Amino acid sequence: MMNIAKEKLVATWLVVRGDFETHEVPYQVLAKYRPLFKYVSAREIARLNLSDERILSFVGTHTELDRHQVGVVASRYIQMNPHWSEPHYLNLMNNLLCGVPMSFMRKIPEANYLQLSRQALGKSYSWAAQDVARLGLLLTEVDGHELAAVNPEAMSGITAQVMLEIPERNLMHITDMQLRFLGQQPLNILAKKMKIYHERLVKLSYAAGLHSECLLVIILTLSIQFAIK
Repeated sequence: MMNIAKEKLVATWLVVRGDFETHEVPYQVLAKYRPLFKYVSAREIARLNLSDERILSFVGTHTELDRHQVGVVASRYIQMNPHWSEPHYLNLMNNLLCGVPMSFMRKIPEANYLQLSRQALGKSYSWAAQDVARLGLLLTEVDGHELAAVNPEAMSGITAQVMLEIPERNLMHITDMQLRFLGQQPLNILAKKMKIYHERLVKLSYAAGLHSECLLVIILTLSIQFAIK
């Protein structure tokens, strides 16, 4: 495959943009430029017409933007849209949420978090510890399989507060390797939650006459993985 200097790839944006000012570039042009969009500077992306929801969604779903680009664009969008924290806009922002300061995320009503689509959280396997920390309570909306796909080292970004809110059914999917990177307090909370969950399942199994093979498998798995006595 032919190698093209990064400078030339960056310059292609000027050709594609043509006579348009950055804020005038239409969605259709961006869609055609998607494979090379990651080479556009953060400031240039922030100058796009982010009030066009198609453009906002385009930027928010572009998986190859780096943290600097995401942070600059998120900051710009928050400045221009005072309603950015409403569920509709949060879903459109998608990956841009990783660029929103944690102090801003804490001010978002809990009800708004519950209306986020799964796609707004991005790809779990690509998160670093800093991303996990920034997501905060958004992790409660990540299902078990996606939680298991998180890079083990990134698990160090999970705080005790967040661990308290993650549903037990999702915590069951955490792998042994991921457990090694959890902080001591989140790990203690996890063990306590799973112990209570295990005991509840045992009671349910006896109440059901131990007829549920699936339930017994879950109990056995919990007992082995978390060494619950």
